[in-house]
Amino acid sequence: MAKYNLDFYSGEDLYSDGDIEQKILELVRRGVKLEDIDEPEFPIVYHLSRARENVLNWYPFKEKASVLEVGSGCGAITGMLCEKADKVVSVELSKRRADINYERNKKYDNLELIVGNINDVKKEEVFDYIVLNGVFEYAASFTDGDTPYETFLRLLAGRLNEQGRILIAIENRLGIKYFTGAPEDHTGRFFLGLNDYENEYNVRTFSKYEIVQLCEKAGVVCNKFFYPYPDYKFPNIIYTDSTVNKMGYGRDYYNYNENRFLLYNESAVTDSLKRENAADIFANSFLVEICKEAQEDERKIEYVKLNSDRADEFKIGTRIESADGKKFVYKYPLHEEAKAHLDKMYQYEQAIHYQSIQCVAGEKIKKEIKYPFIIEETLDDKVAKAIFHGNRDEIINLIDALFEPMFAEASMVDYRNKEFEKVFGKVKRLAELECVKPANIDVTCENVFCAEGSYRIIDSEWTFDFWIPKQFIVWRNLNELYGSHKELELKLPKKDFFLHYGIRDIMAVEFEEWNRYFTLCYVKANRMERYSVSKKSFDFEKHIKRVHEAQTALYIDRGQGYSEDTKMYRDVSLKDDTFEEVYEIDNPEGVRRLRWDPAENRFCACKVYVKAGRQEFRLKAVNADLVSEGRDVFLNSDPQYEIPDEAAAEGKLVIYGTLQYLDDEAALGFLRLQSERWEKKENYISRIEDTIIARDSEIKRLKQIIGDMENSKGWKLLEKTRKIKQFIRR
Repeated sequence: MAKYNLDFYSGEDLYSDGDIEQKILELVRRGVKLEDIDEPEFPIVYHLSRARENVLNWYPFKEKASVLEVGSGCGAITGMLCEKADKVVSVELSKRRADINYERNKKYDNLELIVGNINDVKKEEVFDYIVLNGVFEYAASFTDGDTPYETFLRLLAGRLNEQGRILIAIENRLGIKYFTGAPEDHTGRFFLGLNDYENEYNVRTFSKYEIVQLCEKAGVVCNKFFYPYPDYKFPNIIYTDSTVNKMGYGRDYYNYNENRFLLYNESAVTDSLKRENAADIFANSFLVEICKEAQEDERKIEYVKLNSDRADEFKIGTRIESADGKKFVYKYPLHEEAKAHLDKMYQYEQAIHYQSIQCVAGEKIKKEIKYPFIIEETLDDKVAKAIFHGNRDEIINLIDALFEPMFAEASMVDYRNKEFEKVFGKVKRLAELECVKPANIDVTCENVFCAEGSYRIIDSEWTFDFWIPKQFIVWRNLNELYGSHKELELKLPKKDFFLHYGIRDIMAVEFEEWNRYFTLCYVKANRMERYSVSKKSFDFEKHIKRVHEAQTALYIDRGQGYSEDTKMYRDVSLKDDTFEEVYEIDNPEGVRRLRWDPAENRFCACKVYVKAGRQEFRLKAVNADLVSEGRDVFLNSDPQYEIPDEAAAEGKLVIYGTLQYLDDEAALGFLRLQSERWEKKENYISRIEDTIIARDSEIKRLKQIIGDMENSKGWKLLEKTRKIKQFIRR
């Protein structure tokens, strides 16, 4: 069982996410997994997701290593480190967080968990690795001195053995996501890191250059950079200097921040940075390897892809390594249950051949499969060039050359059976189609390499030994292709390409259902997607037009009516929706009428006044649609105010007040308000009408009763009696 050390605990927790940590502790004690929680708050996702381990679960720790983990938090990667190393010492400032970590990882005999400030932990022990996962940026808050980051690095180096390495995962101050609309991760303030943190001292991140400079000042060596993508918190790919400017870097990713905007196309800008060989400078995160002296590895990792967001039996990793001037690709299990999946993949790659197309087979080495690294262009590269040159026919020919030999032995069969439905769900339509067996459904253009007119297919992970319609395989390929190249739709509409392969609309709908079932129910992939939120689009031109400048117009009638020739434009600067503008009118004695328009072809809400000489008036709207909170609301394209005649006679006018331009959402809100008001008026009128109808009906009924009584014998006798009484009184 793990050792829990409170000898260095001050009794004060200096960092916390609040009461949510108590909830996390209770969940951990009950053994509840993240995937078992229907709608978890994001702190629960952040602390309990196994995807956090991807930052280092691929790293080649040496055998029988000792690890010092500084700032272990709630134990996101502590358990993984215990499985990689012989000894792990984790230090955490917050006891409540350490309690969570202990409950999660107390089963590990090789773990000592210390609560306290690492600067106060007096131990002479040195380590092979020191790990800081999202901790270094806070060094100024727990390290004294004018240069806390350098001081802290020196302290860490003192706890490192001579051949040891410090591994720091941290955001990049110049990360591209901060330019495109992400708030600074630790403060929530936009552009704070880009502005070099201004007066913030307790937390800060660094650029690549700044990290190198810090290391030099601290007397250590910045040995190498890794680039976890999309960042070190939930990475699924690890890039290096040799791969960060290629191999798909910059693709769209899940966003977990509700306050995230999208100022422009991040992927498109990243593609431009890659062409400039500058993607590393603007990477969202770094994993920095720091040593006392520069070190070289015999085997150099260049790229890692981690398919961990899946069911355990399908969790595998892909690693590209170079050694002795040669590169190799390795596939390996990320979970014990995934070994069978890799074995099956290995067997299919050895057996499958498609006439002129070769399936690249690997060599089995223990738990891994080793492949040669292919340097040829991918089919995706060739298609991208054809798209760029607008060559529609070449695009079609390139895809045809892939699928024609693959489907040469296709047969018209009824593919519906239990095997098929286990993987793709219940079949609703499409009883018979041309099918192939065995079938690799993941023959995407990125998995196909081109050399001397022939194709080679890699990564036959999703191959099945039962009949699968060939159109479904094509459909998956084209969907991936159009998703990667948005501009392809303009050159060759996807619907036309589908028809080229006989894929009708009804088939595409069915294939979409199959693919969804395969992804979510069979592979159980993309589970992190359910915790993501959409990025908010931001239209700069619309925002500037709405907030910064307003164009108004003063119309002057000198006897010929209002016209475009006599109006005066103003570009009005708004501050907190207030404005003031001055008009000097020539020959005011000839002015018959004045009209002021706060906008043209825009919705707005205004409260407007005019000063003319010593007089001041509140302007009356000509065509406002409603009044709300004292403001005239215009939901039409030509809002207007008439200026009183007394003011029109003056030569100088000052028009001022509040003016707010309404976007579609705000206008819709006022329309709803107007609709509600009219509905209330209609209901009131309806009630009055009902009352009048009821009254008229009652009067009519009483008149009928009176008429019936007047014609009755009793009524006539009553009239005669009344007359006799009147005679007696006289």
